Amino acid sequence: MSPLVQLGIGAYLFFGGKWIADKAIPGNRPYCHECGYDLTNAAGNVCTECGTPFKAATVSATVHE
Repeated sequence: MSPLVQLGIGAYLFFGGKWIADKAIPGNRPYCHECGYDLTNAAGNVCTECGTPFKAATVSATVHE
C-alpha cells in the first residue's frame, strides 16, 4: 500500500471516521450527529438517547424530502 493511502486511512481514523463519513454521505433519515440515534418522530429538540440539542426544523425538513 502506498504511503499516501496509508496516510489517508490514518487521517480518516484519527479525525473520527464515522463523523467524516456522515458529513460526506448524509443519510436519508434524521439522526443525532453525536450518538447516531434515529430522530424520526422525535418529540422536542433534544436527542432522547444522549441529550444533545438539535434543530427541529432540520429533522422535519429531512423527513419530508
